[in-house]
Amino acid sequence: MVRPVTDESLLQTLNVTPEEKLRPEFRDQMAALKSVILSKAHPKMMNGTCLDGVALCNLAQAYTQSINTGSVPSIQNAWSYICESKCQHALNEALKAYEEETKEIRANDLPMSAEELDDVNKALVDEVWETFKKHAIGQDSEPFKKQLEDKVAVIYRQLQADNQAMGRDRAKEVLEKLYAPLDIKVQEEVFASFDEFEVERKKVRAAYMDEVPNSTAKLEVLCVFMEAKISECAVRFNSKSALEMQKVKSEAKAAIDDAQRDLMSAKMESEKEMGSIKLKLEYAEKYNDEAKQREKDNREEMTKMRANHEATLKEVRDKADAELKSQVGALEEKRTKAEKEAQAAEQSLLQLKKDQEKQNALLQQEKDFATKSAKDAAEREAHLTKLLETARRDAENGNHNQ
Repeated sequence: MVRPVTDESLLQTLNVTPEEKLRPEFRDQMAALKSVILSKAHPKMMNGTCLDGVALCNLAQAYTQSINTGSVPSIQNAWSYICESKCQHALNEALKAYEEETKEIRANDLPMSAEELDDVNKALVDEVWETFKKHAIGQDSEPFKKQLEDKVAVIYRQLQADNQAMGRDRAKEVLEKLYAPLDIKVQEEVFASFDEFEVERKKVRAAYMDEVPNSTAKLEVLCVFMEAKISECAVRFNSKSALEMQKVKSEAKAAIDDAQRDLMSAKMESEKEMGSIKLKLEYAEKYNDEAKQREKDNREEMTKMRANHEATLKEVRDKADAELKSQVGALEEKRTKAEKEAQAAEQSLLQLKKDQEKQNALLQQEKDFATKSAKDAAEREAHLTKLLETARRDAENGNHNQ
């Protein structure tokens, strides 16, 4: 090969010399050499696994360390060293990718619901294992898988804690914003009762539940916030109710005084009317005694009428029973006669059915005979037609011969 450069000073720093400063002939020869190596050099295989550049360097390092320490290089030990190195590299790459993805999620996507975060994490974990499987080699990768699983779990728990904290802050911000108009109404004492306030508060709660993603902090923030606001509003309504109650008591006392005065007046009038009522009561008692005597007379008269009515009713009932027995006997005779007539009709019907079946059998025989006769006639007709056709052809042939 030609010298890389003509300048002697650049020969000492070829590793940092830009490619464009190398001689074109040297660059062409290096490209040709590289092509030959890539086309003819087979990949280094060990235990059925293709080694990349990093693994090959680790293998050379393991052999070199064994030789330098005076021991015999062991292929098995070297392979174990390579597998361990590759698995560690796979662990680092997978963990690095997972950390970068979680940082991106933490910066741009949080807060989100716990279910959404679980779904995102499942996809990330699948990518982590794909990356690990891509770089890891050997059969002893279980310890590294366990490390990767533990470290991913730690990172995810921190991500969950951050999501919960950010969700709590976001929930507080949204709830304070939604409650602000209602708080102004409370401060201005717009609501006439606590029920009116409760209607508006439930609207704020519904809007909050729709807007904030589901998380453990969602209900916690809502309960703490609403508990404080409800207590504050209840204190306001209690103070207002106390003033109204004092006013009601004063009005009630005045009403009681008026009622007592009215009661005294009514008592005096009642005493005056009592004498009149007493006279009326004596008259009513006298009238009541007369009414009782009339009621007694009426009761006796009613007893006599009831006795007469029962005697008449018994006579009518006996007569009706006799007529009913007579009618029942006549009906029983008619029923017996009807049963006999029905039996005779049934026998006649059975005989008629038998005659009909015989007639149908005769008709079927006649039909079969007619069908067979028609078939025989058709066969004879076809046979005669065939004979006539044959005779016609024979006659035509005879005439032709003459």
